[in-house]
Amino acid sequence: MTQARRSLAPWRLLRRSLQARLTVMTLILAGVLITALAIVLMIQVRDGLFQERLDAAMEDAAAGTLTAQQYFDESETDSLLAAGSRAQATIALLQGSGSAADAVFLAWSPETNDSLAAINPIGSNNEWWELVGGDLRAEAAETGHQVHQSVAIPGDPPTPGLVVAAPVTLLSSPYVLAFAYDLGPEATTLDFIQRVLVAGAGAILLILVGVTLLVARRAARPIIEAAGIAERLTGGDFTERMPVRGDDEFASLATSFNEMADSLQAQIERLEQLGRLQRRFVADVSHELRTPLATIRLAGDVVHQARGAFPPGVARSAELLATQIERFDALLADLLEISRFDAKAAALLADRGDLAAVIRQVLTDLAPLAQERGVPIRQHFDDSEMLAEFDARRIERIARNIVGNAIEHAEARPVDVYLAAGGGSVALVVRDHGVGLTADEVDHIFDRFWRADPARARATGGTGLGLAIAREDARLHGGTLEAWGAPGEGASFRLLIPLVAGSEVEGEPLPLVPDAVVPDAAVPESEVGEA
Repeated sequence: MTQARRSLAPWRLLRRSLQARLTVMTLILAGVLITALAIVLMIQVRDGLFQERLDAAMEDAAAGTLTAQQYFDESETDSLLAAGSRAQATIALLQGSGSAADAVFLAWSPETNDSLAAINPIGSNNEWWELVGGDLRAEAAETGHQVHQSVAIPGDPPTPGLVVAAPVTLLSSPYVLAFAYDLGPEATTLDFIQRVLVAGAGAILLILVGVTLLVARRAARPIIEAAGIAERLTGGDFTERMPVRGDDEFASLATSFNEMADSLQAQIERLEQLGRLQRRFVADVSHELRTPLATIRLAGDVVHQARGAFPPGVARSAELLATQIERFDALLADLLEISRFDAKAAALLADRGDLAAVIRQVLTDLAPLAQERGVPIRQHFDDSEMLAEFDARRIERIARNIVGNAIEHAEARPVDVYLAAGGGSVALVVRDHGVGLTADEVDHIFDRFWRADPARARATGGTGLGLAIAREDARLHGGTLEAWGAPGEGASFRLLIPLVAGSEVEGEPLPLVPDAVVPDAAVPESEVGEA
């Protein structure tokens, strides 16, 4: 895994770095162009050196052949022995100073018969006789002109060479006069030129890489700065601005970016100020309404207690008045709690206690409502203690909210309540099997004052703030409150909090949708009050 990550690191760098991509692209293009240019130059230099040496060899061989033929013509009246001596002298003369060849050979032509009328082949270097092959002699005899052939000069290692051959006549018999030239110096020169070209190409490539890095860095710097500043703006630092340098396109980009940042900062400041005013208004109105509401509640209680002496219509109005006063009081309490969260004034009063006892008490309190709705509550945990550090009031409020919602929307189907601890965390899962939630409803279910489909049966009503407050209570514990739902399959809510206040949530003792999952510490399914 580590090696795979290392192998992917360069590709990640290329994807994330404009400077790296520009450098690599320039390096590849420059490498291809420089390599192609170096190859063309080396071919041109090689061909030029060879052609120059070939022309000189052909000219030298032609002069040597002409000189030799003149000497051979003078030997027509000589005896065979004298002609052979003259031929040896001629070869020695050509090898000595008459030719630039490294070796000279007088070889039989394919038409020469091994007879008393022919002298034996003569060569100035017996080790190089293999260079004068039959094909070369046959071609020279057939064409009647000079021919040449590239050969490998014997040695360790062999060196490139050239053999030039031409037909001559000695004692009225056809022969082939061959001149061998060692091209080792030219090969050495070519190797030197090739090394110079390779070194020059490498140096040019390194210079191009350096120049590209410099140019790419200067070109990408404004973009990198813009990305960093945008990231800091996203993090909440709205004082960041891009430096404006010069009058080019990057300066225009920086100016436009700064104008956008100024506008964004102004908009956010206005929204923050509006939010503060709204929170202040909600808090002030909630506090101010507490006093008149207390008076109204006192008067309503008096009227409600005396409703027996009223006519039926007035008595019904007294009951409705008491109910609405209760809802109004609950709404004010929720608004005050939300204002405390917004003002960061909510405090966690955590004590070590039995979390399972709190959940059992909530289930006991909601048992009459469940019985009235015909909803069985199935408890999937036993009566043993589950010690943790938590704020009992807030945990009770969370449990009461999600269990109450499950009862309301269960449509007379069972509600399963799971509780388990493990890995330093504790999980409470409430699962109903009612109408369920759509994906869009799950996304908004914790929004303030948001309610699902109005067609849902809601017998008890609510403020629309219960789940929003429950999530804030969970966050105050350092935990989470999550929801899942599917139309026709019910919904599930999971509360995860750490066992020790102030620590982080680790692990998941229960899944979010614990269908057919009962913790190891649980007892068989039982109805509340019978377990």
